[in-house]
Amino acid sequence: AIVRHPMLRAVAREPNVTRSNDAGPFFHGGKDGRWMWMPSSLSKEELARRALTVEDVKGEFDVTCQRYFESSLDKSMFDFNTGPLWQVRLLRQSGFRGPRGDRSALLFSFVHSMDDQK
Repeated sequence: AIVRHPMLRAVAREPNVTRSNDAGPFFHGGKDGRWMWMPSSLSKEELARRALTVEDVKGEFDVTCQRYFESSLDKSMFDFNTGPLWQVRLLRQSGFRGPRGDRSALLFSFVHSMDDQK
């Protein structure tokens, strides 16, 4: 998927603009004001290594899932200069439930503006 979808390999550059006195806190006045999307300098293997995490959960599975989910809501930090601008965390707990007696959860975090790109 990383090879096939350019936004999974993208980084974002902040606009280089000149602010005017009438610009509010959410308006980038000046030349352009748009973020620039470009390919990351990292290899697809390095992007995958940084973005994908697999963790075997010992102890309370639901509490661990909730903790990671809540921390991703306001503490997800992405490196806009090198990427990736997304993260996937697979949480696994063996011997609990499922067809093989296992339990798992997949948490996906991303920079929301990636979805706006075509």
